[in-house]
Amino acid sequence: GVRLVGSEMCIRDSGSTDTMIIYSSDLSTQLATYSDTSLVTSPRAIAKTLSGNILIADATYDHLVEVDTSGNFVRTLSLNNGATWDMLVVPEY
Repeated sequence: GVRLVGSEMCIRDSGSTDTMIIYSSDLSTQLATYSDTSLVTSPRAIAKTLSGNILIADATYDHLVEVDTSGNFVRTLSLNNGATWDMLVVPEY
């Protein structure tokens, strides 16, 4: 699906890998990509932090993956019991 996040667009590929691609708002420039199936196999939502990083909510591993504006891995965020969905609510648009 396509999600508007701040001034960029994020698009999840529906191919054999789940790649998050961050485009400029007019979709003319690819700004960054992120794909790591060991961390994100079922992306369900995205959000943007105040610093501009992107949070990707993964339904398989029940955690959030934070990547920077260049698509580099920053960290994973989760609770000890794996109940990420209780930790953060990302509204659907």
